[in-house]
Amino acid sequence: MDVRVPKGLFKRGKGYAVRVAVPNEYQAIIGKKEIVRGLGTQDLAKALVRRKEVLPEILASIGEGSTPEPTVTVVLAVPTVRRTKEGHAVKDTKFTVR
Repeated sequence: MDVRVPKGLFKRGKGYAVRVAVPNEYQAIIGKKEIVRGLGTQDLAKALVRRKEVLPEILASIGEGSTPEPTVTVVLAVPTVRRTKEGHAVKDTKFTVR
């Protein structure tokens, strides 16, 4: 059975992604000819729903002349040394999420 998917929706690896062409007048500002956003699902039905949610965000970001900033979680690992009651040095690592 041949399943037709809407324009701009495509399979990338195991999951689905959406591709939107950037108009010529915005390409110099954004620095891209197209914007590709992963939809985070391998299920076509879920991809179709998420496509409807993501497309307005992408089109709005093109109109603003910017691409949306990715969400970044930074985990800092800081090595520390503590002393036990007996005076022995113990190495620990503290993890901080920002």
